[in-house]
Amino acid sequence: MLLSDPAAFPRDKLCGGGLTKKSLDVLCELEPRFLSSGIPEFVHEFVLIHPTNHETSTVRIEANDVALVHRIEFDAWLRGRAQDAGATLSNSSGSAEWTIVADGVSSPEGKPIRGPFKNHEIAIATESFVPGNGESRISLMLHPTHDPSDLGYSWVFSRADSVGLGTGVIRSHDSKLVEYRGVMERAAWGIYKIRPATYRNWTIPLFGKRPATNGSTALVGDALGTADPVFLEGIASGLISGKVLVDHFSATGQFAGYEAALWSHPFFLGMEYLSKLQKAASLDFENTFDMFADTDSLRRVVACILGNTPPQELLMWLALRYPLSAISLYLRKKILFRNPRAGGG
Repeated sequence: MLLSDPAAFPRDKLCGGGLTKKSLDVLCELEPRFLSSGIPEFVHEFVLIHPTNHETSTVRIEANDVALVHRIEFDAWLRGRAQDAGATLSNSSGSAEWTIVADGVSSPEGKPIRGPFKNHEIAIATESFVPGNGESRISLMLHPTHDPSDLGYSWVFSRADSVGLGTGVIRSHDSKLVEYRGVMERAAWGIYKIRPATYRNWTIPLFGKRPATNGSTALVGDALGTADPVFLEGIASGLISGKVLVDHFSATGQFAGYEAALWSHPFFLGMEYLSKLQKAASLDFENTFDMFADTDSLRRVVACILGNTPPQELLMWLALRYPLSAISLYLRKKILFRNPRAGGG
């Protein structure tokens, strides 16, 4: 097996570096000792920040279900596992009977297969890293919007040695990036006394059911576009799409059928429900945020983000818990009469 990357690998990548249980489960299949390798820094505090008054709601995470990593260390670990399995790393390209493309949103090999990304299918993210103060914490902020395509999401990922302050928006609404980033900056200073430094930007292709193979070439991760449409998490979807492909090829000896296996996987079925949550929340954002800030609701939201609860179960619970809310009316219309566990959720 040849791993080809024209640039240096590993290298410093723009990435929040969050690993949820969904990612950790796949990584532990590769190497059970990953959790004790020193690469993941486990986080046990999850904070939701209100975008208007900066009030916070906090949930403690007792298990090692979420961690933060530095991408250059994490990618070096992944390379090492591939080399241990017999792979060779090269800076030059070659030809092969079977090709797996995992090179990102601008993939020249991926575009002819899955087609071009539209503006509403790509998020623009910006992040600034500053020195840490020894604390480990994940803080999230969803920005109010009445347009389901106008995703606004900020984060403060606190590691012991560094803090990442970031914001993401859908490309079609990128004019909101500076506005939302400013809201996050004021909250980060008011709550944590953290100020950002230099920002760097990158693009994130969001989940959508697209062609994933032409028979001899298969796409995974950002080359295909699989990131979480609400929280922009891409590591889990990249790992899981790769695992689905490997499992399918090991069983069949071909890429044909990979697409069906991928989009029917419980993880990606759940992505469709996250898209419904985004649309429903936009109908009455302020009340929806207050629902999420409720301790019981927030625990369930966090469990969904981490991968302990399928998104369809979260949506069903919200619809029944808050029967008069706009989100409940939308969800009842769209999914209430479906089996919340349909499709393996």
